[in-house]
Amino acid sequence: MSTVLERGTGTTVAWAEPDATLWVASVDGEYAGMVEFRDGRFVAASSTGKDLGVFVSLLRAKEAVENGPAKTLQFPYVAAVAASAIVSATAVAFTAFAVL
Repeated sequence: MSTVLERGTGTTVAWAEPDATLWVASVDGEYAGMVEFRDGRFVAASSTGKDLGVFVSLLRAKEAVENGPAKTLQFPYVAAVAASAIVSATAVAFTAFAVL
């Protein structure tokens, strides 16, 4: 089964489903990426094999292939911000308790 999606930029992305767990994208007949269903999730890869992410829906995984990787915060940054927030909240709570 294959579907064709017309993008607003004039690019046509065609999707083929050669297997029940594999979707392959092409643009103008050239390989553009793929989505594979593994371990209950949809894994997207670019035309060069670059990991584009793991998604809970086929639609989101296909969007990643069509639009490229999303800008996401890396884990160490997220962990540092969360740790900073916890330290700040603890300091505020301690200060409030000390004033009482």
